[in-house]
Parts: sequence; C-alpha cells; structure tokens
Amino acid sequence: MGNGSIGSPADRSAMRSDREETLEAEIAGLDGLGLQELRQVWRQRLGPPPQHISAELTRRRLAYELQVKVYGGLQPETRRRLKQFYKAFRPVLTIRHRPISVSSRVLC
Repeated sequence: MGNGSIGSPADRSAMRSDREETLEAEIAGLDGLGLQELRQVWRQRLGPPPQHISAELTRRRLAYELQVKVYGGLQPETRRRLKQFYKAFRPVLTIRHRPISVSSRVLC
C-alpha cells in the first residue's frame, strides 16, 4: 500500500457497506421517535434542530441530512437548476380586494 491507497476495492466496498448498513439502521430507528426525540437526534448529529416543522417533516429531513453526511449532497449544477425551477414555478401572491359594504341603516 505504498501508493497511498486505502486498501483493495473489496476493502473499500466492505467499508462502504458497513456505513450504508449503519445509515439504514439509523434511519429505520427514526420511525418510532416523537418530535422531541427527533430533535434530540438532530441536535446530537447535526446541531440545532429546526423548530417550525412537524415530526414527519423533521423525520424526513433528518433522514436526508444523515444521507448527505454519508453520500454527499447535491452537485452545484443540480442546486443551481433547482433554484431556477423554484423561481420559475413559485406561485405569485396576488391580493384581491373585496369591496366593503357599509350599511347606512342605523340600528336602534
């Protein structure tokens, strides 16, 4: 191994497989957790958890972020394209004014 390699392709494959199995087990373990427990896992693994999302969304986002740590995130070109799609398809908010009727009757 004087050439600076980590090991044979089989060794690297086994290491990758162990990481994948660990990741799969960790993600599977998220299923039975409530929101506070999910936030605790987030805090331990990733830092401060988001406070504004539901347990289900936290679970999904946490699973994604754990996968990013193992496999890496999106390529810069993919991120750029997603931003373009977001800008092109986000709904434009329009404010509609409804006329307010004011009764001239005086109630006694």
